[in-house]
Amino acid sequence: DIDLNGNENNQWIPIGAGSSMNKYKNINIYFDGGNHSITGLYMDNNTEIANEYSIWWQSNAALFNKISQGNDGEGYIKNLYVEGSIHVDDLECGGIVGENLSIIENCVSNVNIETNNTAGGIAVKGNGIIKNCYNIGDITGENSAGGILGTYPAKEILNCYNTGNITGGYTGGIAGTTTNTSVTNCYN
Repeated sequence: DIDLNGNENNQWIPIGAGSSMNKYKNINIYFDGGNHSITGLYMDNNTEIANEYSIWWQSNAALFNKISQGNDGEGYIKNLYVEGSIHVDDLECGGIVGENLSIIENCVSNVNIETNNTAGGIAVKGNGIIKNCYNIGDITGENSAGGILGTYPAKEILNCYNTGNITGGYTGGIAGTTTNTSVTNCYN
């Protein structure tokens, strides 16, 4: 287990953030949390640490900025519990991943998120697969907010559920806004 001890002076920079790996660049992630937890995740751009020129600002606000399909198959994030707080304006926010183009499996988000943009308990967006995951954090996204996925089509959301409060523009217990997504055996 890892405690990030996040606070105003110790804010998380998303894995894969920065000018060399900005939010438009793909990054291959193969992360198995081994059923451990990452707690103390903290991001708040209403403090001096965040500005439009910082490495932090050049990403989605999440534990991982973006995961994509690797050269040797699907990337993944699995078997992980994440707990913390994200209060960020103007950026898309996710409890675990900003943009998912691969597989998120067996993950739990207990991240309370508040943004004037789009927010998702597990992922903000992406055409990947989310399975066997659940969210218990409260999610507020003025554009769109979902307990599992914030917006855009995912390939599949399978065996997932949400118990967090969802508030915002376009909202949904599983997905805020999405099209052409297979949603199977999920509940809110």
